[in-house]
Amino acid sequence: AKIIKFTTIKGDWVLDPFAGRGTTGIACVSLGRNFTGIDLYNENTVKIEKNITDLIKGKFTVRINDLTEDDIYAKV
Repeated sequence: AKIIKFTTIKGDWVLDPFAGRGTTGIACVSLGRNFTGIDLYNENTVKIEKNITDLIKGKFTVRINDLTEDDIYAKV
């Protein structure tokens, strides 16, 4: 999400040719970007559409700015 935040502005389009679970799309919607996702498997696109619809309806929220380096890298 941070890459999208710092390399695009609100209203920009982001293309994800390997959409998978839709993480990029969810980040885009959360940040006010437009998103086009492509995936080989139709069941993935159905899940992505549901997740983004739920996000728009306010069924869940995404925390983007709260992550720290410690959250990303586990200390061993």
